[in-house]
Amino acid sequence: MTFSISLDRAIRRAKEAKEVRACEDDIDIISRFDSWDDFLKHKKAPYWFYWYSRYILKDRWCEIEPIIMKDPTWAYRYARHVRKDRWPEAEPLIVENKGLGYFYALSVIRGRWPEAEQYIMRSPRWAYYYALDIMHGRWPEAEPYIMRAPEWVFRYALSVLKDRWFEAESFIKQDDHWWEKYSHVFNITQ
Repeated sequence: MTFSISLDRAIRRAKEAKEVRACEDDIDIISRFDSWDDFLKHKKAPYWFYWYSRYILKDRWCEIEPIIMKDPTWAYRYARHVRKDRWPEAEPLIVENKGLGYFYALSVIRGRWPEAEQYIMRSPRWAYYYALDIMHGRWPEAEPYIMRAPEWVFRYALSVLKDRWFEAESFIKQDDHWWEKYSHVFNITQ
């Protein structure tokens, strides 16, 4: 495979980039490659291409986007930090990761992402954060999932509902630690 930038030039520019957190170990590894084909076989290729686009080019590098798209973490970060916009082609990969789906909605879309909600709601943690930071209020469809984890029941009641969550109290009572915190915050005496 060939790219518009030679591997030698890319390595030289990366070595000059110490001020933008170029990792010596990664540069050592990359310096041993004889071709882009060798580079592409390495598991860190999506990360390296993301890093190079963000810190060296400071712009999109369209021809390497299919490689970055192989890793949901680097696809999300590329959309956020390099494209600074939605990346529709990468969304099917990002959407299935609950945490990345939340961060993509928060930082890239800057609002609700209906296509990701069915995945995000299945994680009590990410459902809580999505309700708090993106929906700015109650998320009834996610509540059965949030009720599965006492810590997130407590946090949801405290920060999203800003009141007792009566429907979840029988569940949170099963965990002494979180029930004690919940009872204290909401002045529940037995």
